[in-house]
Amino acid sequence: MILFDLTYELTLGVVAAALASRRPHARQTIFTDGLLVSSLIYIPTCMAAFAAWPAWQTMYFVDVTNPAHALWAAATSGSGLAACYVLGFLLARRLVSTRGMRALYAFLAVLWPCILSFIFVLTWERAFTVTTYADFHSSRTFEIRWGTPDSLLGGPLTTFLVVGGVINALAVAILVLRTRPRAP
Repeated sequence: MILFDLTYELTLGVVAAALASRRPHARQTIFTDGLLVSSLIYIPTCMAAFAAWPAWQTMYFVDVTNPAHALWAAATSGSGLAACYVLGFLLARRLVSTRGMRALYAFLAVLWPCILSFIFVLTWERAFTVTTYADFHSSRTFEIRWGTPDSLLGGPLTTFLVVGGVINALAVAILVLRTRPRAP
């Protein structure tokens, strides 16, 4: 799921840059506000998900039962998330200045379906199964239904994702509202 999180952070940077393009004199403030949303809300949420469901967060590609691998995955994830925010902001600023807002919207309109298709279509079993690394790589099959053990749907992870999503949405809404031009 870190791929989703990295894409979200990239998008948050893009949104901040788009907001800054409307108010160039406040570019640094908007960048900093977005970075605060990233650092104080989204990255800690991702790290909490990693602590609670490490195998799922890495989509069972990294054996996080090994403490060295878990530390590497957590450090790489956390720093990658911050880097994706900055990268999104810088890329969007450049894209808006050279090609305009439509190019930015087109970029996001292509990026998100590709990422979501990869996660929820091509690697659907990894996305919808919440278990340990060892169990996932065993010959065991998993039932992906609402409320079944080892299913993303209807378990504690679903609740965590909904609550985290609401908190993140509120933070981004506040960021957007703070950037609106003030009436004279």
